[in-house]
Order: sequence, then structure tokens, then C-alpha cells
Amino acid sequence: MDPLTPATSTLAPAISHIAETASTLSKELAEHASSPKHANTDGRAKQVQTVRWVLDAPHRFRYLLDNDRKAAVEDEWTVIKDLLDKWKSVEGATEVKRQCEQALSAAENDTPTRARRF
Repeated sequence: MDPLTPATSTLAPAISHIAETASTLSKELAEHASSPKHANTDGRAKQVQTVRWVLDAPHRFRYLLDNDRKAAVEDEWTVIKDLLDKWKSVEGATEVKRQCEQALSAAENDTPTRARRF
């Protein structure tokens, strides 16, 4: 008789128990992870929408200014400037801010903004 037979006979049930426990934990984690994931999806979508809105600001400013909507630009610029100041360490934020300021400066100088593209 093999001296390891008693140890191997208890090993199979232990492995089976570990597999069952892992499967149960995996299912529970998947259930819990999916709930917050759906909740965060809306927040993530809003973040993406905000970033796109900010990135499009220079183009939108030029369009609005070309159509005599300076008040709308000034209202947006207040919000966008605050966001860009918060994002100053994010790559590209400084460039977007520069382009927005350039569009505003062109409007103050009555320079046509249609010629500028970024």
C-alpha cells in the first residue's frame, strides 16, 4: 500500500470544495460588480459628454461669434474656463484654453474667425 494514499484520498474532496467556493465567489463578484457598473455608466457618459463639449468649444465659439452670439460664448466660457483650469495638468487642456482665448480675442478685435481652424 502506498503511504500517500490516505493524503490523496482527502485531497480530491478538498479540491472540489475549493472549486465550488471559487465558483460561488466568482458569481457573487460578477453580480455585485455589474450593479455599480450600470450606475457608473451614466456618470461615465456624462464625463465623456463634458470632455467632448469642452474640446469642441473653440470651434463652437468661432461659429457663435460669427453669428453674433457673443453673450452665449461668454456664458459658456465661464464654465469652460473653470473646467480647463481644473484640468490644467491634463494633456491638451492648455491648448484648448489657448484656442478659446484666441477666438474670444478675435471677436474683441472684430477679426473674422472663419479663417481659423484647429
